[in-house]
Amino acid sequence: MSVGNVHKVKHILAHAISPVKEAARTGEISINLADKWSREPDNKQHEHLRLLRIERGIKRKARHLVAAELAHLAPSKPDKQVISLSDFVTLVRQLPTTAPERSKEFDSIEIKLVDGPGHAIFVTEELIRALTPQPKVLVR
Repeated sequence: MSVGNVHKVKHILAHAISPVKEAARTGEISINLADKWSREPDNKQHEHLRLLRIERGIKRKARHLVAAELAHLAPSKPDKQVISLSDFVTLVRQLPTTAPERSKEFDSIEIKLVDGPGHAIFVTEELIRALTPQPKVLVR
């Protein structure tokens, strides 16, 4: 704990409205933010906290909607193969030996985290096609 934070906490306790104090105590907002807000009038403190909670609620709802949409977006079609995690890992591990000239392409594959229910990894069809070794054609 630094001297600066102790000073900020004392200021919060003396000047912040109860909901801001509680939000800081529970970790909903930082001490720094609570200190900043506590320097404003009570009605502005209420408004800051209200807007922050609305914004976080909207973001949480959006994450859940996106996750739910992704989970149901592209169910496996009969003509599409479901790939197990171990098969996918094998494809990635074999890349340097099966297509060394292409392995540099995959040095920076973008990975995005999705906050959603269940255990799933979403991989684009383009990536799977690129990772899957193509049968060699014999030229006569």
